[in-house]
Amino acid sequence: MFLAFVAIFGFDSNETQALSEDKEIITASIKNSDKEIQISWKFLIDKENIDSVEINVKGNGVNHQKKFSANENKYSFVEGKHGVGYDINITAKKGKEIVGKNETRAVFLDYNKLPDLPVISIDTRNGKSPVYTRILAPKGAGGATITNNEYLECEMKMLSHGVKIADSRAKIRIRGNTSANWVNKPYKLELHSAADLLELGNEYADKEWVLLNQASSMNTFLAAKLANLFGVDWQPRNRFVNLVINGKWSGCCILSESVKRGAKRVNISHSGFIFEYDPYFWKPNTTYFRTVHTGRAYGYTFKFPKKKNLSKEDINHLKQYLEEFEELLYTKNERYTDYIDVDSFATWILIHDLIGTIDGAGSNKYFYKYSFDIDNPLSVKIKRGPLWDFDSAFRVNDKWSRPHYAANYQQQLFQMSSFRKAYRDKFTSFKNEIVPKLTAELGEFQKSQGKALQESWNLHTQLWNIPHRKVNVNTRQKLKFLQNKIKWIDAKLKNDDWN
Repeated sequence: MFLAFVAIFGFDSNETQALSEDKEIITASIKNSDKEIQISWKFLIDKENIDSVEINVKGNGVNHQKKFSANENKYSFVEGKHGVGYDINITAKKGKEIVGKNETRAVFLDYNKLPDLPVISIDTRNGKSPVYTRILAPKGAGGATITNNEYLECEMKMLSHGVKIADSRAKIRIRGNTSANWVNKPYKLELHSAADLLELGNEYADKEWVLLNQASSMNTFLAAKLANLFGVDWQPRNRFVNLVINGKWSGCCILSESVKRGAKRVNISHSGFIFEYDPYFWKPNTTYFRTVHTGRAYGYTFKFPKKKNLSKEDINHLKQYLEEFEELLYTKNERYTDYIDVDSFATWILIHDLIGTIDGAGSNKYFYKYSFDIDNPLSVKIKRGPLWDFDSAFRVNDKWSRPHYAANYQQQLFQMSSFRKAYRDKFTSFKNEIVPKLTAELGEFQKSQGKALQESWNLHTQLWNIPHRKVNVNTRQKLKFLQNKIKWIDAKLKNDDWN
């Protein structure tokens, strides 16, 4: 009985391992003004233990040093050059002894030369930064994720080409698992009032949005376009934006719709489910369940309904449904098609094959069921999607993608003739349209936003000190990748072993 309870309602949070971090002695705050980087700092120890503070700013041949007394706490750097990133080192000393350090980085801006992309400005209460605790998986699971990533109250403003799109009270927190530990963070944004941040029309207004930190490539943009081309029921729409947090330029990010139930999101009924085959099922306070064939490192978690609205009966009904499906699939009974929408499953895997996803665990395996009728559970089939998380895309060019053969039914599905036919038919129907249609869409994008995005990428690479990329080169590389992958898949599907 105890084991069954744990399997449904999650690990005790004490079983996860929090990673310790060194305690800070001195904290810094950076703000961008026109042709100025404003640096301020404060001590987390008694100032009697500090005699002086040294500021060192390096970048673009500049090695700028300033010394201050312990009673001073701000400095403005004005000797910079637009678009150049500067390393800022703040050192607190007692005599010659270093008692604390803070290292950060900022990009110098001339406001007349800012890229013409939408700008989202977030100002948190008291200028606090969103925080989190990194945790490792408990024994028997894998990976690392975050916890204690509570929302902060903030004010959010968005301008698009000088026009105010939104001005709202909001909440912001760090989101993600592996990506949350990148130097530039992804965020979840919850507005007090719904807003149409993508400028698609008032019917697309929503309160929940995400700011993805995968903006220095065209991966997410292209994958979403590909999903739309293949007729995926709903794929999160997105756009490139620039982000300013508490006055500091925080680089380019992707503003995206979140995965949730809604008329313009995953449009299911209140009796339906949105769930995920999740390698991070072990996160504290997560509701999950396993089936007979669930992989050891996975569990099924829920996007909808929310935890407070989930009953044990709801979970057990979905669990039973999946186990009935598994029994048919693993015994190679073609009645498995009564339980799942084969076309959506084939499409999901095919798109991952086309974009060459290398990460099988982190590709976010979402499913949804429009409704669940206890008296007639087969009245609505489970569908797969939407697609999510493309930081590992466009990597596997001479073999099947990792999701093609990773856990969660793929190997069994490809043993079924009906599934192989659905996969092949989908590919055959679209293979000649993919590159021409994406080329046309990207051409339009390049004309309207290419220059502004390139300027934003230039600032982004300077801010985060990452390799420089060209928008047009990155786009051509992705299209060339797709051309080659289409040829590779086409050849594979013509082999005798496929049939």
